[in-house]
Amino acid sequence: QLANTWLLLSYTNPDVLVLRLFLLLAGLCYVLWGSLAIGAIAVDTVVWNSVLTTINAYRATQLVWARRPITFEMEEHEEIYTEVFKPIGIGRLQFKTFMEQGLSRTLRSGSTFIEAGNVA
Repeated sequence: QLANTWLLLSYTNPDVLVLRLFLLLAGLCYVLWGSLAIGAIAVDTVVWNSVLTTINAYRATQLVWARRPITFEMEEHEEIYTEVFKPIGIGRLQFKTFMEQGLSRTLRSGSTFIEAGNVA
């Protein structure tokens, strides 16, 4: 009954991470039930629910990792992200990856970065 309660809670929850965690708990309950409750091990129940529990644990881990807070190494990167990239829908992780792969240079005040008509 506990496994069915976890299933019911997973189906009524709008958050995908919570859904995965409830499905994981339900799967664990079914594995325990298949292993201990019926006197003999129900191999099919144990194997299938072990596989499904492993998949849900992997996907829940991915969701937790994707929701981690993304911080930038330099204060200037936060300012550039907030003013330029966030308004056009670029995520913090995408911007951090972009900044790690690119080259960042600081120009002195009054120096020219690009001139009109210069394509080089």
